[in-house]
Amino acid sequence: MVRFKNRYLLVRVDVGTSGVNSTPALRLGDEAAQVRAVSKLTSKQLFFVIKNTVQEQFGDVGAALVGGSGALAVKYWSPELRVAIVRAPRALVHKVWAACSLITCVRETGCSSARLAVLHVGGTIRSTQKELLVLVRKQFVNSHIHKVSKPLSSHKLPKRSAVSSSSTVARSEAVSATHEESRLARIEKEIMSLDE
Repeated sequence: MVRFKNRYLLVRVDVGTSGVNSTPALRLGDEAAQVRAVSKLTSKQLFFVIKNTVQEQFGDVGAALVGGSGALAVKYWSPELRVAIVRAPRALVHKVWAACSLITCVRETGCSSARLAVLHVGGTIRSTQKELLVLVRKQFVNSHIHKVSKPLSSHKLPKRSAVSSSSTVARSEAVSATHEESRLARIEKEIMSLDE
């Protein structure tokens, strides 16, 4: 029996709010707007966006090769992280990669510009999962460092409320940190539950 050889692409979806050639909102630091816009997108819609782009760029033959008998599939989609794991046949991975790079608009998000960036190509879903976990942990560390490095308010507090105010800030930061850690654990569990 011959095994079908696939490749797994780790794809990040960035959406912008203005013209097609605009810089995505992520570079402007508007993470919340990115998540809101991408939350409307489903894995099925993402599949059809990629498949239709392959058909536009490589004709009916390319679409037939990629779309035949489950060859192209979105194995994982997380609107929260804005990443997807896309399975493609090994022989056609470059066409799928090119199609992802050529996507400039995802109508389902309601934004006028979008970009799909291929972050990693792996031979197994396990290697792609590991790369996604590294990416998620790096984002977690960066967001945690960013929150810690934010300065407290610039105005001076009265002396008698300074102790209670600083302890309230410390408690809220601790609750926020445990919330972020539980969110990270949930995302890691979700990623590792994927199978081929």
